Amino acid sequence: MEEEKKKKKTSTKKSTTTKKKTTTKPKTTTKKKVEKKEEIKEEKIEIKEEPIEVKEEVKEEPVEIKEEVKEEVEVKAEAIPVKEEKDTKQGPSIIIYLLVVLLTALLVLVIVYAYLELNTSNKKDSFIDLGIVEERVLYKDFEKIEKEEELYKLFPEKDFHGLDFDKYQYVVLEINYNPCSESNVKPTDYAIRDGILSVSVSYDASCGVCQTEYTDYLLELPKRLEFKSVQYIDKPLNNPNCDPFVAYKPILYFYPTKETKINVTLGNPDYLTTTYPRYNNGWNVTAYPDGTLKDKNGRSYYSLFWEGDNHPAKVHDEGFVVKGNEVLPFLESKLKALGLNDKEANEFIIYWLPKLEKNNYNYIYFETKEEINNYMPLNVNPTPDTIIRIQMDYKPLEEKIIVKEQKINTPKRTGFTVVEWGGSIIKD
Repeated sequence: MEEEKKKKKTSTKKSTTTKKKTTTKPKTTTKKKVEKKEEIKEEKIEIKEEPIEVKEEVKEEPVEIKEEVKEEVEVKAEAIPVKEEKDTKQGPSIIIYLLVVLLTALLVLVIVYAYLELNTSNKKDSFIDLGIVEERVLYKDFEKIEKEEELYKLFPEKDFHGLDFDKYQYVVLEINYNPCSESNVKPTDYAIRDGILSVSVSYDASCGVCQTEYTDYLLELPKRLEFKSVQYIDKPLNNPNCDPFVAYKPILYFYPTKETKINVTLGNPDYLTTTYPRYNNGWNVTAYPDGTLKDKNGRSYYSLFWEGDNHPAKVHDEGFVVKGNEVLPFLESKLKALGLNDKEANEFIIYWLPKLEKNNYNYIYFETKEEINNYMPLNVNPTPDTIIRIQMDYKPLEEKIIVKEQKINTPKRTGFTVVEWGGSIIKD
């Protein structure tokens, strides 16, 4: 029994040991498993931590991005004043832009205008010569022609076939010139500005002045061109040096009380340089009360012209000193006092005014009838009732000089009256 008990004990011990062994073994395995699990867990945890770290990095990046966004916002916020500054400067920039646009438009207009000018000027072929006329046709500077019939009324002997009145407008130009100092007179160019038709007239210039003559031209213009007035611009082809000792433009007017045949001679014909009509031992003309003169061929004149050299013009201790800008009223006053009528004074002023008013001052002296007769005696048959002879001598001055004022005697115009006026430059 005891042995069995011992056996049982031993068996129980064995069983317990076995049990222990069996139980311990699994325990060790579970520990290992646990350890492995823990390792796995730890690894998993570590693995899990990695994404956490990634997530944190990811989270940090957006934060940084947000900060960048904030910086951008701040930059934008800072940029707002800049925009405001630009806005403040935008006003002048708009003005500059508008000015550029305006200047561009003006430039285009100038180019178009220049193109039109180039196509409406320098056209010599546009002028049709109608010839020199014995008597004025228009008695004005120009006349616009609407129909061909109007031309034939003015110039019945001319041929105007071939003119295109549908495409062009036609203008008759009546150009006056001085045959004693202007030859080969012809219009060469035209331009229209500010409603004024400017016509350039070229000629060969020489010294001398005589009775005005007229030559007519027909100007062909495009219909689109409009103008209200005409001005003639002298274009001399040369510049003659005229002798200062020459007596310029003495012209003679004759006013008989009735139609009268007269003979006129000059006392020193050797001094004559130019005459019109031609002086052939004198002039023989028929004079009319209105001042018209006619030669034997029926040609009409309003005066006789002569020009001579060796004229002894000089400065005297009397006379007048006149500013250039005061010459006009001076001449109007003195010529009336000397006996000229409005027409005669007008022609005197037209000729001499441009020569006098350009000077700072002018010394002016009117020769007496005796002084004029000593230089160039005048003989008229039949004898006139009144003879008025005016010879103005002048000298341009830079500064004013002092002279005694010359006394003027006013003649009375009665009966058959003869009037003569001229002038000369005083040379140093």
